Amino acid sequence: MKQLNELISGGEINTDVNVNQLNCDRMNAQIGNLNEYDGYNCDECKNKGIIYYVTTYPNTDVEYVVTRDCKCKSTRATLRRAKKSGLGNVLSDCTFPKYEATEEWQQQIKQKAQMFCKDDDARWFYIGGQSGAGKTHICTAISGWYLKQGKDCRYMLWRDDAVKLKALVNEYEEYQKLISEFKDVDVLYIDDFLKTQSGQAPTQADINLAFEILNNRVMDKTKITIISSEYPIAEALEFDEATIGRIYQQAGIYKLSIDKDIKKNFRLRG
Repeated sequence: MKQLNELISGGEINTDVNVNQLNCDRMNAQIGNLNEYDGYNCDECKNKGIIYYVTTYPNTDVEYVVTRDCKCKSTRATLRRAKKSGLGNVLSDCTFPKYEATEEWQQQIKQKAQMFCKDDDARWFYIGGQSGAGKTHICTAISGWYLKQGKDCRYMLWRDDAVKLKALVNEYEEYQKLISEFKDVDVLYIDDFLKTQSGQAPTQADINLAFEILNNRVMDKTKITIISSEYPIAEALEFDEATIGRIYQQAGIYKLSIDKDIKKNFRLRG
């Protein structure tokens, strides 16, 4: 515990109650700059992250000043994890309350996603099918839920990040550094899984990369993996049973498929 009086009186503890409280008030009124790093403003600590208060030594009446973490600490930690995850700009828009569920198939998806979050044994979530049907929204909402639970999360846009990884395959150290971000993170969200920039079917190099990442996460039972794809899992199985079969087995009841139906593409509405 930091003793403010030691800073003020050169090491002599001031036992004057009024002076101690004045010191607390002065320090609590000072403005910090944590908001410059995470964009969050806290009126209680004035963006310092700590609160000063007066307490006493055990079994004595001798008072001194100490600090405690402000309640904004957990919020700031979540914001930092969100920024690091790559989802920072969309987390506030893609939440469970904001997921439109007016139709039965949407209600089923939302219910299953929320069930996944509360299921302590659930580790894999897969949703595939119709483009523009809210797959990214629901998976982002799941990721946001885990971020708020204190877990680190990483967003992987397959068609972009897979290209980067394949380009580094002959650069061992750089490749291992980048792929470890996806293999080792608490929560991995893979968006547009197996979608290629050319729009063609995934290559063998894509399948090999998917296997390396996913098999590592299968082996570690503490990791959570969330996947969205334009391929329903039954269709994805045609690319490689060994790789996709791992997802199929691990996801259990949390593998969802949205039938191909242009009416379900919300990007085309209005």
